[in-house]
Amino acid sequence: MGHWTLHSMNPAFSPLDGETFGNNFQVTFMLRYSPSTFGSFAELPRLDWSERIFMKEHTKGEHWEYEGNQYERLPYSPQFKVWSGRYVEAYGRDIFPKKGHCRLLDGRGVPVAPGALNAAAENGEAADAVRSYLKSHGGFLEIEIHDVPAIRATTDGRKERLLLFNCGLVGGAQRVYAEQYLDVDPTKPRSTWLREFRLGYERAWSTRGLRPVPPPDNVTRTDVPIFGPGFCW
Repeated sequence: MGHWTLHSMNPAFSPLDGETFGNNFQVTFMLRYSPSTFGSFAELPRLDWSERIFMKEHTKGEHWEYEGNQYERLPYSPQFKVWSGRYVEAYGRDIFPKKGHCRLLDGRGVPVAPGALNAAAENGEAADAVRSYLKSHGGFLEIEIHDVPAIRATTDGRKERLLLFNCGLVGGAQRVYAEQYLDVDPTKPRSTWLREFRLGYERAWSTRGLRPVPPPDNVTRTDVPIFGPGFCW
């Protein structure tokens, strides 16, 4: 059986302003497939996009925490759909709605021409065509996950949030660690709001004077995916 190797992970971030206040956060995974003469195609390890969220809602006098693998929780969300639909996207079909991208590259890192793949009319056939190419020739998948951690500018009261990222593959040792801090108060000018983003962990966090409450349902809710043709974990 062939196998996958995580060749690299490259993080990038930039400010995000508009209806929400936060950041664009992208991690580009370069994954190499090494084929085997015998055996079946090997699927990728699952994405591990773990987040630890600390929230202070000052107007309510409350704070809460949550920790989990967001891909396991919401694999069909726009920022993760490119992972579950990676072979369809790599074939050259746009997956909507989604962020990020997935590209199929040959063993030299050069994009594979569409004519090198078996013709496909449906998403399931497109995914099989990409698998067939990798099984026969090997190559790379370049997958960019594009997250948009932010707080709505019209939030109800002052919110202060610390978000810790721990990203990689399930069971893998190579990780990207990052930290975002936001302090948003809609009663004050946007120029006074605070936003920090860095690689690694640094900021201290205190909840003194606030009472603990459970995280809201929209933070803990888990979708059970029913993958359509061409989509998979």
